[in-house]
Amino acid sequence: MPRIDATGSTNHTFIIGADHVTISNLSLINGANGYADIAVIAGKNAAIAYNYLGVLPASSSCVNASITRTATYGMIVTPNGAGSSGASNGVCLHLRQYDRLP
Repeated sequence: MPRIDATGSTNHTFIIGADHVTISNLSLINGANGYADIAVIAGKNAAIAYNYLGVLPASSSCVNASITRTATYGMIVTPNGAGSSGASNGVCLHLRQYDRLP
């Protein structure tokens, strides 16, 4: 599983601002204080699945030498106006069961 180490970042680790975006099978660690590992700010039909947010996949706890800080939020979703009337045209976020937060 790929590891994204956000040490040194001063913003959200990933920012979704488009339609049909997928973030899957990643380990996101060392996110910035006051921010999120994943922030959805715009768009529709995003899929976020099978990620480890703020923790490593094999960890039994959040204590690990590789983790020096954690983002304040695993994920945030802000209101947006990407959707419109009509079938299959609304704002939708697909979350899968195994997104793991510390």
